[in-house]
Amino acid sequence: MKLPRNQKGFTLIELVMVIVILGILAAVAVPKFSDVSNQAKAASEAGVAGGVRAGITTVYMTRVMAFATGEGDTTGGWRYPPKLDAWINAGWNTTVGFFDSVLAQGGVQDGIWYKASQHSYEGPATGEYMYYPEGSSPQAPGSFLKENTQAITPVTPKTPATP
Repeated sequence: MKLPRNQKGFTLIELVMVIVILGILAAVAVPKFSDVSNQAKAASEAGVAGGVRAGITTVYMTRVMAFATGEGDTTGGWRYPPKLDAWINAGWNTTVGFFDSVLAQGGVQDGIWYKASQHSYEGPATGEYMYYPEGSSPQAPGSFLKENTQAITPVTPKTPATP
């Protein structure tokens, strides 16, 4: 019995080449995906920090308006919130939301923010933030600042050599 010579299909070399090309593409794509994950964490952290800053301003302006109109709670005057959440202890927290006194919906409860002290927090992208209520420091009252930013040394322009 003769086998037909005109069989259709891929040769072993063609299949090996396809696998090699897919391996090269995967080796290039995995580091790109890793970088996207880090960028997403940094963007999430920046979004929460921006929301906290907006919440601090909202609480402050609500108190200013209540004090100016004489409506609502005017006992505290128009001060910034003394603290950002009710969570007293330092550490990870997934049950009580961080920043619940300035953010709606119970604050941030994702378990990736860490409270280092009463006014110090660490975000998911290793950003360290400090809240400065009124009278606590030389910083502007109500500031929520990223603390671990590295100082960039300014580049001194080179002067051209004179002939």
